[in-house]
Amino acid sequence: MTGSALDHFVHYMYHCQFSVETFWSQHLTCEFRDGSYQCVNLPAFHGKGHQNAKGYIKPGYFESSFEPDSYVPRWKEEIKSQIQDIDRELDNASQRAPSYSKEACMLQIHNDTMIKYYDALGSVRGILSHTTCFCCLMQSPEHALRCGHVLCTQCARAHGQPLHDNISTRSVVRLDCCPLHPQATEWAVPCLIRFKPEYAGVRLLCLDG
Repeated sequence: MTGSALDHFVHYMYHCQFSVETFWSQHLTCEFRDGSYQCVNLPAFHGKGHQNAKGYIKPGYFESSFEPDSYVPRWKEEIKSQIQDIDRELDNASQRAPSYSKEACMLQIHNDTMIKYYDALGSVRGILSHTTCFCCLMQSPEHALRCGHVLCTQCARAHGQPLHDNISTRSVVRLDCCPLHPQATEWAVPCLIRFKPEYAGVRLLCLDG
């Protein structure tokens, strides 16, 4: 299991390195200071030299204690170590609860990790996106919750409970809370999410005249 997970990680390394380099070039401010003078330029805009908030320019190169070339290899090894830890945790969880599928055990591990991460950030209430599902960080969000967070279909199905077992309501699930901050969103009335019924074609409502 561990070898397989690490094999898949190879395909994500380019994206990880691209993210670090993008952060360095477009979001990291130069650390140059001279008394009260502080450079505010980013690497991508540092061709003219140091520049403070008032626009005064001094000659010099971009300065930073953070270097992508030295950070990415260390980060890569840390990610590999975390993958191995999660694999061991998954094996232990499967042994403790053999009646649960590995998918159910993995979902619980993911939830625990995600909640710890967002707790460390402080409050996730104001962290919103309509381009990325912050539950999985992979899919496009489609289903808005009352708290303002938007989940993708896969995460909504994974964290939701079927409303009923009969086929007529199989396309409806209920969420008792937002998976990003469950303790802060224990809704008295569950949030219902409706999916397009299985085998249903494209529907178009046209209002004319």
